[in-house]
Amino acid sequence: MVKSLILLILWTLLASLEPKSILMGIAATAFTISISKPVIERINALGLLIFLPVFIKEAIVGGLDVLMRIITGEINPGFIKYRVRNRKVIKPLAVFITLTPGTMSVKIEEQEILVHTINLKGANKKSIRRMEILLKRVVS
Repeated sequence: MVKSLILLILWTLLASLEPKSILMGIAATAFTISISKPVIERINALGLLIFLPVFIKEAIVGGLDVLMRIITGEINPGFIKYRVRNRKVIKPLAVFITLTPGTMSVKIEEQEILVHTINLKGANKKSIRRMEILLKRVVS
């Protein structure tokens, strides 16, 4: 129910308050909820409160880095493989990697995530590892 309300509010903020738009939002929300599977089964609220500021910082730093690379043209794209130590966090970690500007999870295998990055030289496995450690607290 909470997920439905959040999606509907997001839809309304992005679209409009017109009745047609709200009805379309309700239909889209119902459809999305009906076909989606949870990425995380159980969430530890304290772990989430610790994780979110770190993720927001990574997103801001990543966004600024992408902006500077666009301006300067210093782009060296490529792929890195990140070996996940905790299988329980592989899906949420892949999602958060994709949400971080300049990176995208391309493929998830047994214990690895294939990540496309805008700059191989700056590909920082330490920041991915930090997110993995913090996500372990979120899902435990």
